[in-house]
Amino acid sequence: MHPLESAPPSRVFRVTLRTGIWNVSRNDVFFGDYRTRGDAVRAAYAAARTEAGRGRLAQVFAPPGKVALSHHEPHRDA
Repeated sequence: MHPLESAPPSRVFRVTLRTGIWNVSRNDVFFGDYRTRGDAVRAAYAAARTEAGRGRLAQVFAPPGKVALSHHEPHRDA
């Protein structure tokens, strides 16, 4: 079997702020709009945990910075 065939599909969730609304995308496709950063990040984490439960790799990226956040740790909105 080719190595790429055995790799589970991955999902990338990104949280961005656009015109005062927090947006979540999954693999660069609209996933949802949220009024607060905390709501958007929680939604992205919940979706990432769901994907991980299905055997898929999942990452969450949220400002500040471009670093992947662990969806296995509880989120605290500062």
